Amino acid sequence: MGDKTFGVMAHDGEIYLTLRSNSDYKLKELEKEIIEYIDKTKGEIEFTYEEIDYFPATINHEKEYNEIINKLNAKELNEPMRWSEDFGYYLQEHEGAFFGVGAGTNYPGLHTSEYEYPIELIDITAEYFYNLVK
Repeated sequence: MGDKTFGVMAHDGEIYLTLRSNSDYKLKELEKEIIEYIDKTKGEIEFTYEEIDYFPATINHEKEYNEIINKLNAKELNEPMRWSEDFGYYLQEHEGAFFGVGAGTNYPGLHTSEYEYPIELIDITAEYFYNLVK
């Protein structure tokens, strides 16, 4: 919040954060909890907030999820991916399931400056889609 300045009291600042959850309900609860916490400081801190780039939770439909697990011999992750995807909007309108094809645990993370799409995943991914359609 500002420059690295010592001995000076900040009078103004902005905080940006990303909230993620595996359900829309839990996300709204988290947002409500944060706003209520800040709201308790009335008179001490003035604040405003706005929501930007909301994405609904991506919740797979059971039939399509099971097809992916069975036809692709896919594995469910222990923890959900914390991607913010517009795919959640699609799943509100159409039955389906979201899955990812990873490059492995010893590969730079997606959306990092070190990440470069591994070209060898193109054939694998094409085969997955072919098997799903077949």
